[in-house]
Amino acid sequence: MMVSFAQYHDDPEGWHENLKLINEVNQQGKVCFQAQVHTRSTSAILGFDTSVNPFSLCPSYASLAELPFAERLRELRRPEVRSRLLTETPVANGHPLFGIMRKFDKMFVLEENPNYEPAAGDSVAARAALLGRPSRS
Repeated sequence: MMVSFAQYHDDPEGWHENLKLINEVNQQGKVCFQAQVHTRSTSAILGFDTSVNPFSLCPSYASLAELPFAERLRELRRPEVRSRLLTETPVANGHPLFGIMRKFDKMFVLEENPNYEPAAGDSVAARAALLGRPSRS
C-alpha cells in the first residue's frame, strides 16, 4: 500500500520517525507500506479575491468576506481592521489549510514572473519586517 511521505518545514527531521514507523509496521508482515515521496511540495494560492486567505478563519473577517471586493479591500486598509485581524486568533474549524494559513514566514507574493525557489528574505513576514509592520504567525 502506498502512503504519502513528506518533509515539513517545521520538522525537517521528522521523516526519520515516520520511516521508522513504516518499517516497524512492515516487519509485522500483515501489510506492506511503501512511502511515496512527492516531487515537490504542494501549495495554495491565498488572496482576498480567492476562496481562502490568511484571515478567512478569523471571526471578524466573516462580515468582511460578504462585502463586494472593492469595499472589502477598503475595509482591510483601515488600520484598526488590520490590527484586529493580525492579533485575532483564527478558529480551528477543521479547515485543511488551518495549520499554514498564518505562517507568514512561509508565504510569498506571487509575482508576474514567479520565483519557484524564493529565499526566506522574500517572505511576507520578511517584507513586513522591512517596512516596520507587524506580522504574526
